[in-house]
Amino acid sequence: MIIFMSYGEFMNIAIINCDFDDASAGALARQLYKYGKKQKHNMYVYYGRGKRVTKKNIKRIDSAMEVLVHKGLTLLTGLQGYYSNWATTKLLYGLKINRIDAVILIQIHGYFLNEKRLFGFLKKMNLRTIYVTSDEYACMGKCCYSKECGKYQSGCGNCNQIQEYPKSILLDQSKRIWKMKQKAYQGYDNIVFAGPKTNLEKFRKSALLKDKKLIELDWGIDTNKYKYQKFDDLFEKYDIPRGKKYILTVAPYSLDRKGVKKYFLESAKKIDDKSYQFINVGFDADPDVENLPSNFTPIPFLNDQNELSKFYSLSDLYVLASTQDTQPLSCLISFACGTPVCCFYLSGLRYIAPDDGKIMYYVKEITVDGLVNVIKDINKKNSYVISKCREYAVKRYSNEMFNKKIFEQI
Repeated sequence: MIIFMSYGEFMNIAIINCDFDDASAGALARQLYKYGKKQKHNMYVYYGRGKRVTKKNIKRIDSAMEVLVHKGLTLLTGLQGYYSNWATTKLLYGLKINRIDAVILIQIHGYFLNEKRLFGFLKKMNLRTIYVTSDEYACMGKCCYSKECGKYQSGCGNCNQIQEYPKSILLDQSKRIWKMKQKAYQGYDNIVFAGPKTNLEKFRKSALLKDKKLIELDWGIDTNKYKYQKFDDLFEKYDIPRGKKYILTVAPYSLDRKGVKKYFLESAKKIDDKSYQFINVGFDADPDVENLPSNFTPIPFLNDQNELSKFYSLSDLYVLASTQDTQPLSCLISFACGTPVCCFYLSGLRYIAPDDGKIMYYVKEITVDGLVNVIKDINKKNSYVISKCREYAVKRYSNEMFNKKIFEQI
């Protein structure tokens, strides 16, 4: 049996996440890893996908082939989280030999992990576990977002979202996965579920989590890294016209739930005013095939967070056209870089900031026209707007507060 040390003593702590180098769940993993090291804990990260990191104690457990096999088997069987056995064996071996005292889970779906085996190990060893919920997956069967479905309140089954990520071609295994999670959580009193307000609202109604310890907290970002920067070099480098009102979104163009193609692009097409320029960082399609308007600049995904900060700084408005997010880090980063945010008034987006018409704009009508009406009223941002956005980010979304609250649960 593991003997636990109190908060403040040196511990061996493992972070488990789908990746380590992206700007959302990966950013949470990176900052928690750095914070833990500053507190003199022995920190380990086990992640499944993305670029291999060569730093000590940061291990990619899955291969690209095993991820593809897991995804393919999920398509055929509907059983997301039941494969990647070799990767899971490596993970559990790492937890054993490094004598891990506590585990921080972030995003564990994504075709890289056998969740049944992982929770079986954590529960058997009674490891202190903090589950940082970047979406609603912890209380669902196979889905990451409930949308309008309320089955999670009693038990999933007969899922009407099997064609959505994690996608299944024909078979609905939502009930089986839900029961797997039910068995994993039952009698496991050493696990804490943490997340933003919108997640906790669902968790308190969930048949899986309503009796578990739930901690409400805002995400945190590195406000020293993400800040207003000079951006003049972007114009020539990315062929962006000067002297416009710049409307930015940072999200994969092809990911439907992010709404880039459905709402952001269509807004650009409807606004024929030449004073506007729309920019999509994360564009992952063929621009020639997509028939993009001249006021739309496609930029591929950027790993360079300094470069990304320049795009936020350049922009006069950040638009998140998603219909399913909880508390997107992109919006918080936008505030930190001095740029107001606009999004639909739904899900967790409702709680990002007050709708004050200075740093936050909500679109109550979930349509392209509703988004266009807000964008048309936007002016070039000034020093006052920049300072107010920055002030809000530092006050509410500092990663120091987030990290401290997580580690206080260990």
